[in-house]
Amino acid sequence: MLVVDTLPTDVVPAVVEGTDPRIADLAWRMRRIERREALARLATIGCPVVAWRGPGTLDEVLHRLARWAQLPQVRAR
Repeated sequence: MLVVDTLPTDVVPAVVEGTDPRIADLAWRMRRIERREALARLATIGCPVVAWRGPGTLDEVLHRLARWAQLPQVRAR
């Protein structure tokens, strides 16, 4: 399994007119913290997380995963 992070680093949320900008900013910061934590948990359990930055972004990671999949598996009996 591979997680591809497609959210651009410079993205800003659309805010409905009339929304308190401080509340919108706080909500966005909380969402970024939750997202960062979820990606960190995935990486901790061994799931590669790769940021999408355009064509060719995944080439190296997919190549490494393919090599890893070809290695002999050691199994305890």
